[in-house]
Amino acid sequence: MAIEVMEKALMMAPRSEAERLLAVLQSFQKVELRLSPQARAAGFVAASPETAAVADALNSLSQARAWLQPWQPAGQALARWQDQRPQLTWTELQAQVENGDWRSICTETAASAKQLEQLRQRRQELRRLIKQWSPWRQLPLRPETAAQSFHYVGIKTGSLPADRLAAFGASFSQLTEGAGVRELLGSDGSVSHLLLFYPPGCQIRMNSLLADFSWLPLDYPFAELPQELLTRWEAEEAWLVQQEKSCSQALGSLADRIPDLDLAEAYYQSLLLRQEARPYLLQSEATCLICGWIARRDQATLVDLLRQHFGDDCALFFEAVQDGETTAVPIRLYNGRIASAFESLTEMYSLPAYDEIDPTPVMTPFYLAFFGMMVADLGYGLVLLLVTLLARRLRPAPALKRNLDFFYYLSFPVMAWGLIYGSLFGLNLPWALLSPTRDIIPILILSLVLGWVQLMTGLGMNVYIQLKKRNPLEAWSGGGTWMLLLGGLALFLLSWQVFDSRAGQLIALLLCMVGILGIVILPVLQNRGHRLKGLLKGLYALYGTTSYVGDLVSYSRLMALGVAGSSIAIAFNTILTTLPLAARLSLGIVLAVLLHALNLFLSLLSAYVHGIRLQYVEFFGKFYQGGGRRFRPFKVAEARVELRTETKPWVKAADGQTTVKHKQAKTEGNI
Repeated sequence: MAIEVMEKALMMAPRSEAERLLAVLQSFQKVELRLSPQARAAGFVAASPETAAVADALNSLSQARAWLQPWQPAGQALARWQDQRPQLTWTELQAQVENGDWRSICTETAASAKQLEQLRQRRQELRRLIKQWSPWRQLPLRPETAAQSFHYVGIKTGSLPADRLAAFGASFSQLTEGAGVRELLGSDGSVSHLLLFYPPGCQIRMNSLLADFSWLPLDYPFAELPQELLTRWEAEEAWLVQQEKSCSQALGSLADRIPDLDLAEAYYQSLLLRQEARPYLLQSEATCLICGWIARRDQATLVDLLRQHFGDDCALFFEAVQDGETTAVPIRLYNGRIASAFESLTEMYSLPAYDEIDPTPVMTPFYLAFFGMMVADLGYGLVLLLVTLLARRLRPAPALKRNLDFFYYLSFPVMAWGLIYGSLFGLNLPWALLSPTRDIIPILILSLVLGWVQLMTGLGMNVYIQLKKRNPLEAWSGGGTWMLLLGGLALFLLSWQVFDSRAGQLIALLLCMVGILGIVILPVLQNRGHRLKGLLKGLYALYGTTSYVGDLVSYSRLMALGVAGSSIAIAFNTILTTLPLAARLSLGIVLAVLLHALNLFLSLLSAYVHGIRLQYVEFFGKFYQGGGRRFRPFKVAEARVELRTETKPWVKAADGQTTVKHKQAKTEGNI
């Protein structure tokens, strides 16, 4: 359980088989392509990508999918969290897409969506016009023609503030000496719309009066009366509503074809990835070649795959990683079922370098123990277990499934520590090896002991890594001496406080002295040309003992968070017991669920964050550097489809023996 062993692979085929070789490697999905300077120097030329047609198809598909997304049935909202991808081989996917009618779906979708947008814009414009002119519905004449038709009566059409309507009416009657007519056509709250008739002899005084009352004359640009216009607009709006409904129904029907668009999108995204990989395809006049990285355990599968597809027409070479190439090797982790669920923690920090070791298997038991100790409630663990079990049965999407597996495994230490603490939703069980309310000091000591064990493990891994790199002095200086010092201190405390053993104390002091001398002297041996510099470095390293004290104290959070969560749960239960019996059986149940859900969320969040912090700072800081590059295989786009491995029957000769052969060799030079 560690980092996958990678090797370089070189595949050669006739130039006529170049595209098929690229397609086979893409469907294999386990080779990361790489450039070969040696091949370029030998006269091979990189192929050019041709992405225009593929990009146009993807643009049409993405637009159609975006238009149809709002029309998906509401029941498909859960589908985002489920893995509902169809399982197809590449040949099946290609056949379904090329024989399908996704182009007509895109065309119909674009037409319906654009028509719907135009209908909505026109209806929005009509709503604006209807709202603007509805207050003038009762206007019986056009102001411009009326002014020309009436020679003995002055006419004004316009608006003024509604709060000044009464005052204007009095002034208007006084000005016209009762001969004027004031008709209120409508009002929209703050503004009143009026039609005024008055004697033409008071035109000048009327203009002055209207100016005093903030009169706004009507600018009427239409040839028809408002009533006729509004009737026509309302009829058109009703027609537009029906047309929108028809377009919506058409888009709703097309939304049922989104799976067809998903297949086409997956197909063309894969073609785009293939085109973008063409610069890795090197060609000469007669041959082509591709170089890449492949895990050693996948090599046999690749050999069989190329044999099935190309027979004698493809040569395959593997080469082990050289000493100076470790920084270029991509990293893929390979762990068991439980540890693989915790690989995300390592990836968030940094992938290991190729010459390091994967810390995930060693980190996993510590993270499980620490997480369980910080939540430590049997009831909370059962809730976490049931939720993750039910969610895993819904066939979740791969990313969600990984998170569910992560918390599924964490539920078991939560329940285990809940049994140790005798806590069930904050209630005390009949048994309890340790009580978070009475045994705080023993829990604190246990936390520090677990921290000491992890620190010693980290130092031991540092020793192993340095010995693996053949750096014995660095192994002793960076880990061995500190293990002697910390081990001696632990033995001294046990001999003094627990066993009362003078011999144990002497052995512990001897270990401490050896560790201290090693911390100071080994840097001197490592810096033979600068002895004084090495001595100062050793003394400064010895001063770093204080940092180990701080690291050890950091593990007290295991006690603090566990006790805090338990105390909060007990406090919630105490609050609920103060309620009357009737309230406890009704409102109390709801409150209990809400309060304990809140405490569970806070406990899980705290345990997740602080557990990560202990791994990254205290544990990884002792041995782990990271800096690895993720293995990124050349593969198909699997967001919409899950690709099945495609097998091709071997060609048989008349005598029943296979006629294909495979060329495989270990080379001495670089490829």
